[in-house]
Amino acid sequence: MYLLDTSVVLAYILTPKRLGTKTMRLFQKPNQMIVCSVSIAEIYVKQMLGKLELESPIDTLVPDFGFRSSGFSLEMAMELPSLSGLVGHDPFDRMIAATAMATGSTLITSDRALLGLGFDWIVDSYK
Repeated sequence: MYLLDTSVVLAYILTPKRLGTKTMRLFQKPNQMIVCSVSIAEIYVKQMLGKLELESPIDTLVPDFGFRSSGFSLEMAMELPSLSGLVGHDPFDRMIAATAMATGSTLITSDRALLGLGFDWIVDSYK
C-alpha cells in the first residue's frame, strides 16, 4: 500500500506533470493508494486560509480517483515518538508519517524533511 502525502494528492489533482514517472505508474493501481484524513484536514485548512482553491471539494475528489482513505487513530498517534527527527516540523506531516509507520505503508512525498529521515519506506514523488 502507498500512503500519499498531502502535496502528492494536490499535485496529482492539480499538476500531475510535477510527479515522477515511477510515481505516476503507481497511480495506475488507485486501490493501492491511501489518503489519510489528516491530508484532507490539511487541505481544508489551506482552503480556509485562502492558500488553495479547488474546483470540487476534496472529500469528493479523493473517492472519485479511487483512492482508499484512512483515519488517524490512537495506534498511529503512538508512532509519533518514533519520528523524533521531525520535532518542530509541520504537525500534519508528522501525523501522515506516523500513519505510514502504523499501517506499514510506503509514504510517497516531496517533503525534503521527510525524505531526509532516511527511512526506506519514504520515497520521493519526483522519481
